[in-house]
Amino acid sequence: MRCPRLALLATSRDSYAHPALQGDFGAGHGLHAEALRIGKATGDGAGIASALLGLGTVAQLQRDYEQASTLLEERLELDMESAG
Repeated sequence: MRCPRLALLATSRDSYAHPALQGDFGAGHGLHAEALRIGKATGDGAGIASALLGLGTVAQLQRDYEQASTLLEERLELDMESAG
């Protein structure tokens, strides 16, 4: 079952009003970190993947390319696992 809060957080990632796109990287990171925590707690694989993408994007925007690479590689591994 998808968590409504997680769906809201994932949707906020796609909005141009997203805090990270406005330069508030701490808020952007916090939203995605919370989404990742909720996704892991509920076993929501799609939510976990979305949160990892969001965290990776925030890290990239902060020019933390090593962290971005780690997060996005984890996301890719989940996508490959789910593809079978």
